[in-house]
Amino acid sequence: MKKGKKSGDYLKGWLMGTPLGRCLYQQEREWLEIYLDNLLPQVILQMGANIGHFRLPETSIFLTQDVILPADVLSEIMRTPWQSQTFDAVWAAHTVDDLGDADEIRLWLAEMWRIVKPHGRLILTGFNPYSWWRLGAWCDVPDVSHSMALSDLKKMVESNGWKIEQGRFMNYLPPIQSEQWLKKLAWLEMAGNRWFPHGAAVYGLILRKDVAGITPTPELNFLDELADEPAFALARNEYKS
Repeated sequence: MKKGKKSGDYLKGWLMGTPLGRCLYQQEREWLEIYLDNLLPQVILQMGANIGHFRLPETSIFLTQDVILPADVLSEIMRTPWQSQTFDAVWAAHTVDDLGDADEIRLWLAEMWRIVKPHGRLILTGFNPYSWWRLGAWCDVPDVSHSMALSDLKKMVESNGWKIEQGRFMNYLPPIQSEQWLKKLAWLEMAGNRWFPHGAAVYGLILRKDVAGITPTPELNFLDELADEPAFALARNEYKS
């Protein structure tokens, strides 16, 4: 995982430890929770930036993959130890920012296609390089200047077979860390969403894996299948039914 002001370690600390970061975390979490409540996926994987806990559907099994603890499986982003068609949904917060390189993102999207079930979802967020956060080098905000533009990412995901189910822009606040000023400028959220949505700091995409001619098979106890995998030996076993 790359170091710097977009790495997973830095981002988690920034999201939880700064006023602007907490605001963005709340927006991303609420967006994800609303969608998961409607989708009701059975098996979910979180990878990339571990941005904390969120509410899950009661029937869901939730696993995490990261390079550091706490995690159910210790593994790099590009080294997924999962069998094909394992997950109903993968939640990847700012993974595209952490990868950065277009070729790496393309390979990662192909790997996500492999581990997601037919008609499953890949849910991701990324920084918008055209937001005014790019002017915030003097302030404690992530470096968004080299993030992948949404227009480029959309072309990439479609070329990898993913269908864009829905998207959302989030956070129109300037790169400041004053709680007082963030409250005073809260009106920018409504104005930005209406008048300049593409100026948002973050975009979110929900991608669907549509496979023609394939009907999902009945649910399998994939945890038993993975029990003999070397990488899975790092995982907790409390999810077994």
